[in-house]
Amino acid sequence: MSRVVGIYHSTPLYCTSKWLNAGFLDAVLMWTAPAPAWNQTEPGSDTANIQTAVIQVLNGSTNVSVTWRYTLLEGQSIKLSYFTIGDGIRQDNIGTILRPGTPYEDTTIFSSGGYQSRFSIHSTSEFSTLTINKVSERDNATFQCNLQVGPNIWAYNIRIEVTGRNRETLGRPL
Repeated sequence: MSRVVGIYHSTPLYCTSKWLNAGFLDAVLMWTAPAPAWNQTEPGSDTANIQTAVIQVLNGSTNVSVTWRYTLLEGQSIKLSYFTIGDGIRQDNIGTILRPGTPYEDTTIFSSGGYQSRFSIHSTSEFSTLTINKVSERDNATFQCNLQVGPNIWAYNIRIEVTGRNRETLGRPL
Protein backbone atom coordinates (compact mmCIF):
# COMPACT_ATOMS: atom_id res chain seq x y z
CA MET A 1 0.00 0.00 0.00
CA SER A 2 1.57 3.30 -1.03
CA ARG A 3 1.62 6.33 1.24
CA VAL A 4 0.60 9.23 -0.96
CA VAL A 5 -0.13 12.61 0.58
CA GLY A 6 -3.25 14.29 -0.73
CA ILE A 7 -2.92 18.07 -0.86
CA TYR A 8 -5.51 20.35 -2.40
CA HIS A 9 -4.80 24.10 -2.39
CA SER A 10 -2.23 23.61 0.41
CA THR A 11 -4.84 22.11 2.74
CA PRO A 12 -3.84 18.70 4.09
CA LEU A 13 -6.23 15.80 3.82
CA TYR A 14 -6.23 14.23 7.27
CA CYS A 15 -5.87 10.50 7.55
CA THR A 16 -7.24 7.81 9.79
CA SER A 17 -5.17 6.67 12.76
CA LYS A 18 -4.30 3.52 10.78
CA TRP A 19 -2.38 5.71 8.30
CA LEU A 20 -0.78 7.75 11.08
CA ASN A 21 0.44 4.62 12.84
CA ALA A 22 1.95 3.43 9.56
CA GLY A 23 4.27 6.48 9.48
CA PHE A 24 2.21 8.61 7.12
CA LEU A 25 2.40 11.56 9.52
CA ASP A 26 6.08 12.14 8.76
CA ALA A 27 5.74 11.66 4.99
CA VAL A 28 5.44 15.36 4.09
CA LEU A 29 6.48 18.83 5.21
CA MET A 30 4.54 21.84 3.92
CA TRP A 31 6.82 24.85 3.28
CA THR A 32 4.79 28.07 2.99
CA ALA A 33 7.49 30.75 2.55
CA PRO A 34 9.44 32.04 0.83
CA ALA A 35 7.25 31.72 -2.24
CA PRO A 36 6.26 29.53 -3.86
CA ALA A 37 4.69 27.33 -1.20
CA TRP A 38 5.47 23.67 -1.79
CA ASN A 39 5.13 20.26 -0.20
CA GLN A 40 8.34 18.31 0.33
CA THR A 41 7.53 14.62 0.01
CA GLU A 42 11.09 13.24 -0.15
CA PRO A 43 12.96 13.82 3.10
CA GLY A 44 16.59 14.91 3.10
CA SER A 45 18.68 17.78 1.84
CA ASP A 46 19.56 16.40 -1.61
CA THR A 47 19.20 19.33 -4.02
CA ALA A 48 17.16 17.12 -6.36
CA ASN A 49 14.41 16.96 -3.71
CA ILE A 50 14.34 20.52 -2.37
CA GLN A 51 13.70 23.99 -3.73
CA THR A 52 15.82 27.13 -3.68
CA ALA A 53 14.40 30.64 -3.40
CA VAL A 54 16.56 33.64 -4.37
CA ILE A 55 16.61 36.88 -2.39
CA GLN A 56 18.62 39.99 -3.25
CA VAL A 57 20.12 41.93 -0.33
CA LEU A 58 22.04 45.21 -0.38
CA ASN A 59 25.67 44.93 0.70
CA GLY A 60 26.14 46.59 4.11
CA SER A 61 22.52 46.06 5.22
CA THR A 62 22.12 45.22 8.90
CA ASN A 63 19.87 42.77 10.74
CA VAL A 64 18.57 41.07 7.60
CA SER A 65 16.13 38.27 8.49
CA VAL A 66 16.08 35.22 6.25
CA THR A 67 12.88 33.36 7.16
CA TRP A 68 11.48 29.96 6.28
CA ARG A 69 7.79 29.31 7.11
CA TYR A 70 6.11 25.92 7.29
CA THR A 71 2.91 24.26 8.41
CA LEU A 72 3.18 21.16 10.57
CA LEU A 73 0.48 18.55 10.37
CA GLU A 74 -1.43 17.69 13.53
CA GLY A 75 0.84 15.53 15.67
CA GLN A 76 4.09 16.70 14.06
CA SER A 77 6.73 18.50 16.12
CA ILE A 78 10.24 19.71 15.42
CA LYS A 79 13.00 17.93 17.34
CA LEU A 80 15.87 19.90 15.82
CA SER A 81 16.39 22.92 13.55
CA TYR A 82 19.78 23.57 12.02
CA PHE A 83 21.16 26.05 9.54
CA THR A 84 23.97 25.74 7.00
CA ILE A 85 25.77 28.04 4.57
CA GLY A 86 27.13 26.82 1.25
CA ASP A 87 29.00 27.95 -1.82
CA GLY A 88 27.70 25.25 -4.17
CA ILE A 89 30.50 22.84 -3.30
CA ARG A 90 30.61 22.74 0.47
CA GLN A 91 27.97 23.24 3.21
CA ASP A 92 29.12 24.45 6.64
CA ASN A 93 27.02 24.27 9.81
CA ILE A 94 26.10 27.66 11.28
CA GLY A 95 24.10 26.53 14.29
CA THR A 96 21.45 24.29 15.82
CA ILE A 97 18.32 24.62 17.93
CA LEU A 98 17.32 21.54 19.91
CA ARG A 99 13.65 21.26 20.91
CA PRO A 100 12.71 24.65 19.36
CA GLY A 101 9.79 26.52 20.90
CA THR A 102 9.82 24.48 24.13
CA PRO A 103 10.98 25.39 27.64
CA TYR A 104 13.93 23.03 27.02
CA GLU A 105 15.12 24.81 23.86
CA ASP A 106 18.91 24.82 23.45
CA THR A 107 20.50 27.10 20.81
CA THR A 108 24.12 26.84 19.66
CA ILE A 109 25.86 29.01 17.05
CA PHE A 110 29.23 27.61 16.07
CA SER A 111 32.38 29.72 16.42
CA SER A 112 33.94 28.51 13.16
CA GLY A 113 33.70 31.02 10.32
CA GLY A 114 32.97 33.80 12.82
CA TYR A 115 29.33 32.66 12.84
CA GLN A 116 28.67 33.78 16.44
CA SER A 117 29.29 37.42 15.46
CA ARG A 118 27.76 37.16 11.97
CA PHE A 119 24.42 35.44 12.64
CA SER A 120 21.61 34.79 15.10
CA ILE A 121 19.03 31.99 14.76
CA HIS A 122 15.49 31.38 16.01
CA SER A 123 12.93 28.64 15.41
CA THR A 124 9.32 27.89 16.36
CA SER A 125 6.64 25.44 15.23
CA GLU A 126 5.70 27.92 12.45
CA PHE A 127 8.95 29.50 11.22
CA SER A 128 12.73 29.49 11.42
CA THR A 129 14.83 32.63 11.01
CA LEU A 130 18.49 33.25 10.44
CA THR A 131 19.48 36.91 10.91
CA ILE A 132 22.54 38.26 9.15
CA ASN A 133 23.93 40.94 11.46
CA LYS A 134 25.73 42.88 8.68
CA VAL A 135 25.60 41.72 5.06
CA SER A 136 28.93 41.45 3.24
CA GLU A 137 30.14 39.79 0.03
CA ARG A 138 30.85 36.55 1.93
CA ASP A 139 27.08 36.21 2.53
CA ASN A 140 26.63 35.77 -1.24
CA ALA A 141 25.79 32.10 -0.58
CA THR A 142 23.06 29.50 -0.18
CA PHE A 143 21.56 29.21 3.29
CA GLN A 144 19.70 26.05 4.20
CA CYS A 145 17.15 25.47 6.94
CA ASN A 146 16.89 21.84 8.05
CA LEU A 147 14.13 20.52 10.31
CA GLN A 148 14.05 17.16 12.00
CA VAL A 149 10.40 16.11 12.26
CA GLY A 150 10.05 12.57 13.55
CA PRO A 151 12.80 10.46 11.99
CA ASN A 152 13.05 12.63 8.85
CA ILE A 153 15.12 15.70 7.94
CA TRP A 154 13.41 18.29 5.70
CA ALA A 155 15.28 21.15 4.00
CA TYR A 156 14.73 24.34 1.99
CA ASN A 157 17.40 26.63 0.47
CA ILE A 158 17.48 30.39 0.24
CA ARG A 159 20.16 31.81 -2.04
CA ILE A 160 21.28 35.30 -1.01
CA GLU A 161 22.53 37.51 -3.84
CA VAL A 162 24.44 40.45 -2.39
CA THR A 163 23.90 43.49 -4.59
CA GLY A 164 25.10 47.08 -4.80
CA ARG A 165 27.93 48.87 -3.15
CA ASN A 166 28.47 48.92 0.57
CA ARG A 167 26.36 51.64 2.22
CA GLU A 168 29.52 53.19 3.66
CA THR A 169 30.74 53.96 0.14
CA LEU A 170 27.45 55.29 -1.25
CA GLY A 171 27.74 58.94 -2.21
CA ARG A 172 31.54 58.80 -2.48
CA PRO A 173 33.14 59.13 -5.91
CA LEU A 174 34.64 55.93 -7.32
